[in-house]
Amino acid sequence: MNASFDTYHLERVRSVVNGHMDGLDPPPDKYVARSWERCVRNYQLDPIRSSNSAVLEKSDIREHEDALGELLPIASEESRNIYSQTQGSGYAIIVTDFDGAVMSWIGDPTMDKEFNDAGLWIGALWDEEHEGTNGIGTCIAEGRSVTIHHEDHFLSKHGALSCTGAPIRNSKGNIVAVLDASGTGSQDSKNSQIYTAALMNMSAKRIEHWYFLHSHRRDTILRLNRRPEMVGTLDDALFAINGDGNILAVNNTAVESFCKEGRKNLVGKKIEEVFDFKATSLFERATRESQLVWPARLRSNGERHYCLVRPPEKNGKDKNGQKQATAKNQELTINDLAGNDAHMLGNVDRAQRTMNEALPTLLCGETGTGKEAMARAIHAVSDRADKPFVAVNCASIPESLIESELFGYRYGAFTGARREGMRGKILMSNKGTLFLDEIGEMNPSLQTRLLRVLEERYVYPLASDTPVSVDLHVISATNKDMKALISEGLFRKDLYYRLAGVVLQLPPLREREDKRQLIANALALENNSENDITIEDEALEKLTQHPWPGNFRELRFVLRAALALSKHNTITLNDLPEDLMREDAIAVAEKIVDTDDPAPVVNVSPLAAAERDVILKELENHHWNVTKTAASLSMSRKTLYRRLQRHNISTQSFR
Repeated sequence: MNASFDTYHLERVRSVVNGHMDGLDPPPDKYVARSWERCVRNYQLDPIRSSNSAVLEKSDIREHEDALGELLPIASEESRNIYSQTQGSGYAIIVTDFDGAVMSWIGDPTMDKEFNDAGLWIGALWDEEHEGTNGIGTCIAEGRSVTIHHEDHFLSKHGALSCTGAPIRNSKGNIVAVLDASGTGSQDSKNSQIYTAALMNMSAKRIEHWYFLHSHRRDTILRLNRRPEMVGTLDDALFAINGDGNILAVNNTAVESFCKEGRKNLVGKKIEEVFDFKATSLFERATRESQLVWPARLRSNGERHYCLVRPPEKNGKDKNGQKQATAKNQELTINDLAGNDAHMLGNVDRAQRTMNEALPTLLCGETGTGKEAMARAIHAVSDRADKPFVAVNCASIPESLIESELFGYRYGAFTGARREGMRGKILMSNKGTLFLDEIGEMNPSLQTRLLRVLEERYVYPLASDTPVSVDLHVISATNKDMKALISEGLFRKDLYYRLAGVVLQLPPLREREDKRQLIANALALENNSENDITIEDEALEKLTQHPWPGNFRELRFVLRAALALSKHNTITLNDLPEDLMREDAIAVAEKIVDTDDPAPVVNVSPLAAAERDVILKELENHHWNVTKTAASLSMSRKTLYRRLQRHNISTQSFR
């Protein structure tokens, strides 16, 4: 910075510290003004005469890294993901601890000199006491995300920097780290940093989310969301629950959603004091149905939320020192899944005859047909049952993390890598079963590396030239048309044939021959009360005839809702969800034989009335556009016009 800027900046700082902000144009943000006051009054810093940057010794850096523990590799991986989105923008993505010590950073190698000159390197201390107002130190001091842009910095030497820091909190709500994006020489205004701030906040939330799940991996985790389709995302409220049913910790979303008074009013309570279920039923769900979403209500106001529960990670013994039951005793058996359906019985027979051979298995079927349950059941009756079953969702792992997740890494593979390295999912499944779900979503680079592993039976961890042998048994699953993906060049043909040694097609629920038995079995699993629950004949017939586009997952959810609404231990037609009834009304209406006679229906049945209401609602949703309405109802324009005439709906407003 030049002398004229130093003079200008010094006068601004003096005006703010002396309480004369009104005459400044533009005045600094209030959090910047507070920081400047701290720099002068608490730290006695001079805005234009600053000393060299403070940097930790190597031994001290290791101590700070160890203090962050598992948070550092999680945050470092996320910073690499952010950098892949911002590459070329001139920003470095930095992770610091609560002391403001830089623990990892990734940036454009061509700008190393600029960042070194600014003092942004591993071990540098960027708290306010050492570097004045800045995105890291002021974030820590204010306890909130901040953007410190150009002249917001207290030290004039940092006037070319633009920094946005977001706090990372642990499950107690305490700030333990900062995620920061810092750039040099930007000519943009401070208002232009809104996107950067949003990205930092979202990424910090992602880090907090995964850190919470990892920190409480030995506890039962309850995940809640107001929308059923959003359960399992970053928007979840998280509760960590111990074996006695007490709430150990909650994330910030849980505090904001359920107890704005603070964590102290949630932590320590019994989970059944907060929600309308008992801890015993929660643990039962964690054991048998951790992949299924179910509804629950707050005791305080009856508000409904949707839940998933994750069981605690096994450590071999329970709290009394007794050996825990193996997972195979807690899963649906292969015979449970087969039922009395001829197709499924054939699948089970083929699986049992090939599961101990060196043949990979590919499970195909619509979403919700139980592919992972089938994979676990096959593993449980195989010779590998006492070895790990490791599941990998190929669609859910960020591309920036997938190599380290699957293949592991050695220390030094990237900034923040754990000293002991990481084995990766493939080596974790050694001598057991590796389950690759949603293989149709696998990116091309991963396909190439996985093919090599399957052919050579060796894994090369990141940053290692030494191969590690692996005994692999792979079960894959997909709801995609793999042959179509191959023809479109989206999936490697050679990898497909490596995975499709045995192909089992799981039938959708609507095609099962044993639907009544399956409904009864599902009801027994969903019933957490001590009473027997029955389904009246009319409701059972409706459930049997429903097409079940969501298959078993949808069936379980519908039965949970019906159980919540039922009275006198009997599920009636009125207890079934309205969406299911409406969908069936449309489906039955589509089966009505079309005739050339467009005469409207005279005697209006409840079914016809329901169909008319649905059509009118869809017309309104699509602003009376007949093409879009027909598409939303999965019918042709010609069919829709006949329905409109039948129901005496005017076509004058159509376009």
